[in-house]
Amino acid sequence: PSEEGGYKQEVYNLGFCGFIDNSSSKLVCFVGANEVYAMRQTTQIFNDIMSNAVKQYNITAAEAKQPATSKE
Repeated sequence: PSEEGGYKQEVYNLGFCGFIDNSSSKLVCFVGANEVYAMRQTTQIFNDIMSNAVKQYNITAAEAKQPATSKE
C-alpha cells in the first residue's frame, strides 16, 4: 500500500516459476519479489539460481530417445 492509502502506482509483486527443460532433473524454482518494477528482475534472479544449481548438482541434458526401429 502507498503512504497515502490505496496501492502504489507501477510497483508490482511478481512471481516466476520454472524448470530446466530437456534434463532428467526434477528441480523446480519459484522466485517471488515484492515491489519490483519489471518482470526482468525476477527472471534474472531465476536465471542466476538455476545456473548455479546446474553447476552444483551437475545437471546435464537428458539423453535423446532413439526412435524405435522395426525388425524386418
